[in-house]
Amino acid sequence: MKRKSGIYKITINDKCYVGKSADLNKRDKEHQWMLEERKHHNPYLQNAYHKYQEYKFEVLEYADENLGEKERLWIEKLDTYKGDGYNWTTGGEDNTGTNNPMYGKKRPDLAERNRKGQGKSPESIMKMRKNRTGQFVGSKNNSYRHDVNTADLLADRADGMLYREIAEKHKMSMYGVCYRINGPVYNKKRIQRKLDLAKETGYI
Repeated sequence: MKRKSGIYKITINDKCYVGKSADLNKRDKEHQWMLEERKHHNPYLQNAYHKYQEYKFEVLEYADENLGEKERLWIEKLDTYKGDGYNWTTGGEDNTGTNNPMYGKKRPDLAERNRKGQGKSPESIMKMRKNRTGQFVGSKNNSYRHDVNTADLLADRADGMLYREIAEKHKMSMYGVCYRINGPVYNKKRIQRKLDLAKETGYI
């Protein structure tokens, strides 16, 4: 399929993010993959996706030239910067090659990042473990909540409630609600969707 470039928007909970790309189809898949993996560079968009589990990608304009200027105009038109949107810049930046602030810099791997701030004494570690004991057991475990009857969750879903609303009602995580209602099938579908997106974007 021939690549198409232009300006696009992503909508989550009636708020938008505007961006530009030389390959709109690939960029759509990249955004989905990053949001699913919680690795998106835009924290506003990532937090909104994690909270509402919504995603809508739309092309605003096909264009081959002046993408930066067109992106700025659309951000201003839709008021997605410091307004009702997820853009954290006015747009138009060229972050490719030497213009990328990470150009030439080695990105620390996960293990290296996790090592920062370590050096706690064994006594401190044992104290932290002791304080956490029993913290996420039974009704305190928001991911599962053994004290909540699955039949109640199914009844709420049958009444048309959203997963987010059910999670708030029973003080559970949205993942816990989805897993209890749909069973292992939900988990398998989610994993397969991640794999498909990763393959299409070339991440694996």
